[in-house]
Amino acid sequence: MKANIITGLLLMLMHWQCKAIKTTVLVKGQVTQTGVYCGGARPTQAMLDEIGRPKPLPFIKLFILNGSSNTGQAIIKTIETDAHGNFYVQLQPGSYCFVDSTHIGAYQFPAGDSAADYNLECIKQLQQQCLYNLTVDKNSDEVLINYNTYCPWNMPCLQNRKPLPPVRN
Repeated sequence: MKANIITGLLLMLMHWQCKAIKTTVLVKGQVTQTGVYCGGARPTQAMLDEIGRPKPLPFIKLFILNGSSNTGQAIIKTIETDAHGNFYVQLQPGSYCFVDSTHIGAYQFPAGDSAADYNLECIKQLQQQCLYNLTVDKNSDEVLINYNTYCPWNMPCLQNRKPLPPVRN
């Protein structure tokens, strides 16, 4: 009888310990950048295709937060892409928000711009968005984050539009 009770207690203890061990999943990803045509001499179609083709973005620092938004959660991991824009990170199953330095702290306006040029409520909303939302499970997909460049007169949240470059005849 005592042996059955002890065996039962040991089995329950082993079950609780197994549940307490949290498994992690290796998440791999890549950060890329695409460009846009911003004026000047009309490029060929091949040039436009090349501008729009995603190119690896090396040595970009990303921050991972718990949850699906950037509204004050603590950073749980900091990662950096390698020379080919790739990264690898071990994460427990759950929901995560990937952000970069433009989403953490005070917004840095582009050189030559000031806060008066931008809609600050729009900037706040942009900063609260994730670059990528990821739900990790045992079958997690690869994370692909693409930065799309903007022309200086067409930046997000810009309210005082900059003059367009002069037209050449």
